[in-house]
Amino acid sequence: MKKSLGFLLRLVVSLAALGGLIYLLRGKLDEALLIISKGLQWPWFLAAIVAYFVALAFISWRLKLIFHVQKVKVSFPQTFYLSLLGLFFTLFFPSAMGGDVAKGYFAYQYSGKKLGSLTAVILDRLLGFVTIVLFAVLIFAGYSHTIETPFIKRSLYGAVALLIFGIFFFAHKGFAQKFRVFLSLIPRAEWRQNISDLYHAIRNLQHHPKILWGALALSIAAQVVFFTDGFFLARSLGIGISLWPFFILMPLIAFVSMAPSLSGLGVREAGFVFFFKPFMSEEKAFALSLVYDFIFYGSAFFGGLVFAFKGGLRKGVIHDLEHAGELQEVGHD
Repeated sequence: MKKSLGFLLRLVVSLAALGGLIYLLRGKLDEALLIISKGLQWPWFLAAIVAYFVALAFISWRLKLIFHVQKVKVSFPQTFYLSLLGLFFTLFFPSAMGGDVAKGYFAYQYSGKKLGSLTAVILDRLLGFVTIVLFAVLIFAGYSHTIETPFIKRSLYGAVALLIFGIFFFAHKGFAQKFRVFLSLIPRAEWRQNISDLYHAIRNLQHHPKILWGALALSIAAQVVFFTDGFFLARSLGIGISLWPFFILMPLIAFVSMAPSLSGLGVREAGFVFFFKPFMSEEKAFALSLVYDFIFYGSAFFGGLVFAFKGGLRKGVIHDLEHAGELQEVGHD
């Protein structure tokens, strides 16, 4: 029952976002499609596809470093495959069986390390979030005078506040102890223990400074390529816009896409139109979201094809993944 309600909530959010977007763009949808069908410049579009996979390779390398800290033995090709699987399960299985659960599950299959695998995946996600916020803040500091949308500024302030809180929470054990009361609200002792283990695993990164800085460097490289990818897509549609807005707006779109929805469907496209509206027409912003979706979903579909050819769509595998997603926990090694 709870699972059905969760799916219903995501469905309603996605449909509401799509409905609002269609209403906003009434009379302009044909223009957006025409921009793509008549004006797509293939050299820029192919450059965007290459850039997307290069960024994915950087992220995979970052995850491999974190696997090393957690003593999870997974090769780089396997890690890159896990990144593709994460996209596939995030986009095509919008349920408790999300991309992070899939990456943690298959890393465990490769290594035999349960807690270490999921912990590494969560650490990797946190490092990505930190990098995105830092990029947005730095660019915002230099170009804030050109941004006239209050919501963008408030969103950045909120992200910075969350980042500062996270740094204090994991860097100062005494500060974290003040929130220990919330741990008692978790009903099962095993879940409380797993959360405690995760907290200490994150703090343990302080004892591996070379790997931590290496992972941050890879994260920065990946985000530079990801944001440049959006710029390439804009150029492929003949949209004349400078590079710097993508370093502010793409992180915000990523935050919005985390809202409960069918893998960001509707919410992500609405985010493109809303945030890029000060820099281009609404129909161009919507066209940009569609070509971005093509690469986003296309990469996930490619990962699904590889997964299927490797025999991953067997009923037993899917059942185990669904079970792992429902539990949202990984036991001890």
